[in-house]
Amino acid sequence: MEFRGITRECDRLWSEGAMALVGISPFNSYFSTERIQSIIDFCEDGGRAVALFVPDDVTRFTLQARGYTKDEAVRKTSRQMRYLRNKMNQAMGARRLAILGCESLATNAAYQNRLAEALDRFETDDVFRRRCLDTTRWVLSAKDGEPVGLDAAMLGVQYLLAELPLFFHASEMIGSDVVFVYHQCPLLISETYQGELAGKVSRGQGFGVLRPHELAGEAAEQLQTHALQVPCPNRCR
Repeated sequence: MEFRGITRECDRLWSEGAMALVGISPFNSYFSTERIQSIIDFCEDGGRAVALFVPDDVTRFTLQARGYTKDEAVRKTSRQMRYLRNKMNQAMGARRLAILGCESLATNAAYQNRLAEALDRFETDDVFRRRCLDTTRWVLSAKDGEPVGLDAAMLGVQYLLAELPLFFHASEMIGSDVVFVYHQCPLLISETYQGELAGKVSRGQGFGVLRPHELAGEAAEQLQTHALQVPCPNRCR
C-alpha cells in the first residue's frame, strides 16, 4: 500500500501517528474483504489507532437519486450494510475496531454542529453549493456517464453533506489527531485543504490517499471516489 497526504500538514500528522479513519463505501466493489484487511493492516503498522467510517443510512439518498423509491432505497441500503459489516468483521478478525456511521454519530454533538454548518453553508454559499453539486454529479454519473439533472443531484448531495464533517472535522468528534483515509480525493476536499475553496479544516485533521501498489499511477487515477456501483432500477434504463 502507498499513502500520500494531500498537504504537507496531512503528511506530518500521519508521520506522527495520528489515528487513521478509514472510509469504506457500501456499494463499491473496491472494498473486498481482502482489501479492507490489507488497508487495516497497513494503517495499524507501528501501533497506529484505526477506526472505520461507513456512510450507512445516508446511502439511500444516492440510490434515490439513481431512480429507486425511498422504500426501495432504504431496503437495499439495509441489506448492503449487513453484507458490508460481515466483510468488515471478517477483515478485522480478532480486532474490534470502532465503526462510525452517520446514524451512530447522531448523538455526537461535534458531528451534529458541523453537519448543521455544512447544510447552512450549502444554502448560503453559492460557490460551495456548486462544488458540492458538481461532486455529486460526478459520483452519480461515474458508472454510466449519463448526465445528472438538478433534482437527482439535490437528492444525492445529502450523502456528500453527511460525510463532509468527517473529512474536515473528525478530530473534534474523536478527540485526537485524525487522518481520514480513502483511495481517492475529490476536488472539493483538496481545494478546501489547500485553501483554494473557502472553508476551515479542524486542528489535528488530515486527509490522505491510500492505494495498493499495483494500482499506483494512471490506473489509480481512474478509481472513482465514492462511486456506488449499483445499477439503475429497470424503469430508469
